[in-house]
Amino acid sequence: MPWCPKCKAEYREGFNLCANCNIELVDELERSSDEDANVVYDKEAFLITVANASEALVIEALLQSYGIS
Repeated sequence: MPWCPKCKAEYREGFNLCANCNIELVDELERSSDEDANVVYDKEAFLITVANASEALVIEALLQSYGIS
């Protein structure tokens, strides 16, 4: 999917210019390490319903292995 590097808008295939910024779209957005460092997650999000405590522990361990609290 094409993206606008300035306003970060996502476009459907076939578009070449951002309608808002009038600049050429790119295939991927570059992310700086500063962007990742400034993200603050202050709310919990519902992810899944599990059948039992064992399944919950497996999912919790998987999330933690990716650094997701």
